[in-house]
Amino acid sequence: MGKKTGILLSAGALALAAAFLFLVPGRAGNAFGPSLAWGTVSRMVVQRELSGRTVEDLVPLPAAPPPGSVIELEISGKNRSGEVLKNIHAVGRIPRGCCYVGNSARCNVDAQVLLSGDNGFTFQEALPAGEGNGRGAAHSDETTDIKFVIPRVEPGAVVKAVYRMRMP
Repeated sequence: MGKKTGILLSAGALALAAAFLFLVPGRAGNAFGPSLAWGTVSRMVVQRELSGRTVEDLVPLPAAPPPGSVIELEISGKNRSGEVLKNIHAVGRIPRGCCYVGNSARCNVDAQVLLSGDNGFTFQEALPAGEGNGRGAAHSDETTDIKFVIPRVEPGAVVKAVYRMRMP
């Protein structure tokens, strides 16, 4: 995939483009109703030197993030039901022109990370940097969507899934 240029994304556009959803396969419509309260947070990653080492700070997203900025997106949800929710899929988008920062996905609970290079039609396991198998999102600049597959969420538990992307 060639270098992506000429795309300007505002903080508002990022919030919409990085929209996500929680799904339970086999349930139609709004699968949870009030059972799962969810939201997103977008922050800019800023690096600085401290005592001879580089540290990262997460700061509020400016109205127009500078080109090349790294943005951290957090998908969070709380199980407000009295039952275990099983097989939760949290799906995040990588806006056109942005690049997924390889190996940046993490979750505070047990989760499988899957990547898509075809706008979410198919997903495959996230590959270590530099590895590819000829299918889908082998490289971070090919990633269009990221999915966290969470086997179970206990009652009252909070799930936080995080990934990063680089602005064009």
